[in-house]
Amino acid sequence: MKIVPGIYASAISADISRTASSEIVNVSRSRFPDGEMYLRIDSDLKGEDLLVVSNTRKDDEIIDLMLLLDACRGRNPGSITLLIPFFGYARQHMRYREGEPISSSAIGRAIFPQVDRAFIVEVHDNRAIEPFASKVKNLMVEDSIVKHLSGSKPDYVVSPDDGGEERAKAISGLLGTKYLIMEKKRIDSRTVEIEVPDADLRNKSVVLIDDMISTGGTIVKACSILRKKGVSEIHVVTIHGLFLNESFRHISEYADSISATNTIWSPYSKIDISAEIYHQMGK
Repeated sequence: MKIVPGIYASAISADISRTASSEIVNVSRSRFPDGEMYLRIDSDLKGEDLLVVSNTRKDDEIIDLMLLLDACRGRNPGSITLLIPFFGYARQHMRYREGEPISSSAIGRAIFPQVDRAFIVEVHDNRAIEPFASKVKNLMVEDSIVKHLSGSKPDYVVSPDDGGEERAKAISGLLGTKYLIMEKKRIDSRTVEIEVPDADLRNKSVVLIDDMISTGGTIVKACSILRKKGVSEIHVVTIHGLFLNESFRHISEYADSISATNTIWSPYSKIDISAEIYHQMGK
């Protein structure tokens, strides 16, 4: 297997390469004078099994991925597997208002037919990939998170909303501790209210885990409430750390530590998931 990295996926591609002892294919990229993207795969890939690694977070990542898949096909490989560590546009998995697109479906139709199989790491909403279930598999990374947390045993694993209940339950079970689900009510696109169930949290240590930290508003509010309940230690963990608008600064005012996986590179990408996802892709 050879690994073909997307435009912003060099870091996680290198991590997977080390885990799998696989070669990384060189891709030359440039821009035409009018700004259009250009790329070229320099290697002969005839008959090779390829793993293309790319997120769909940014618009230019999506264009790069579409061009990259077509370039791979032009090299006559044996097979193409696609790994999307972070599947962007997953939140728009239905038409909430008349005239809106189903963004996840539009992206999926553009890329998934070009590959033999595809994997996504902890998609934000499973409904985003349901139309492509025969080809696309969602990968969970609880084992990598537990490995990162080994040596510490928090009193609670906490999810800021019920959408993360299964994740919190699984991780708490592996750690041998309790879990707690906070109740989140979204008032509008920028305002959420969070309540915590009755529990004695005074002088307790918690791991607060969410699948994605974007602007950090939900996590900051959850941290603030937990501190008011008397929690002594808060360790924030996320699968996908976007940390927009330097939201990590606001989180750091409440949290004792911040950790993210390496699906999106940041200074907080302390959890390497490459071994776990490589194992799952091989099944």
